[in-house]
Amino acid sequence: LIVSMDLPAGRYHISGRGTINNFDGVTSDTVDCYVYAGALVPVDRNTASVPAGGFAALAFEGVVVIESGGAPVWVQCKSSASPTDGPWTSARLGATLVPNIVDVP
Repeated sequence: LIVSMDLPAGRYHISGRGTINNFDGVTSDTVDCYVYAGALVPVDRNTASVPAGGFAALAFEGVVVIESGGAPVWVQCKSSASPTDGPWTSARLGATLVPNIVDVP
């Protein structure tokens, strides 16, 4: 878990950014980051290839409907080099309450 927030019921536009740092100066790494809401409802996913000793930026965006009672929204990253949370140096997550969400198939 990298960053999280609790939201009350409503319709939200979720956005965020993160910076991944590969502290391993020897091999590159691939990091998958996911944004979830409530009981593992997927909001967005982003993957970055991070060179050895380098950085990569990730961005997130999506919409979600939080049912009555509210729910958490969070970012979780997994490194190809480790089954645990991937390396990161900073993350930001925001939510804007919106009146409607329209999906176009």
